[in-house]
Amino acid sequence: MKKIKLISVLILCLIQITFAQKQGNIWMFGQGGGIDFNSGIPTALIGCQIFGNPTPPGDYLYSEGCASISDSSGTLLFYSNGEKVWNKNNLVMPNGDSLEGFYSSTSAAFIIPTPLSDSLYYLFTTDGIERNLQKGLRYSLINMCMDGGNGDVISAQKNILLLDTVTEKLCAVAYPNGTDVWLIAHKHF
Repeated sequence: MKKIKLISVLILCLIQITFAQKQGNIWMFGQGGGIDFNSGIPTALIGCQIFGNPTPPGDYLYSEGCASISDSSGTLLFYSNGEKVWNKNNLVMPNGDSLEGFYSSTSAAFIIPTPLSDSLYYLFTTDGIERNLQKGLRYSLINMCMDGGNGDVISAQKNILLLDTVTEKLCAVAYPNGTDVWLIAHKHF
């Protein structure tokens, strides 16, 4: 029993070290909700602009694959459902609509900071099985220095196709050099 407690404490310590920069401290997700972990006690947030998209006949699908990111102090920067990207003020960023992800994809949006930059972020999107995965894996580049510090999707770097007909799943792994990040995806079938 002591061994299990020791392992649990070690895991909690590792989690604290992993998120020491607080980039994952605010989660924004469907039905207008969110959670703030900055105080150490999860606090409910309201105002998120991600809502389900009603489709006939009365099927309300929620945004399954939302993503959000904060700065190193835990202040929300932006969030996305794969179709739009909103800034910290819950407003769609300039060029932040018409993204080619799909709100019902399980990894509709995935955010990775650009190595060695505190203002550029890659927003990866995937299509959904409901649309036969036709739009594939894409990325858009976000510059947080634009629009008065509220961010902007760079129009020349929006919806860039990386791989067609990928599954709805994405994962990222830190590369051993401590700087780069590998994005992992796979083709459907």
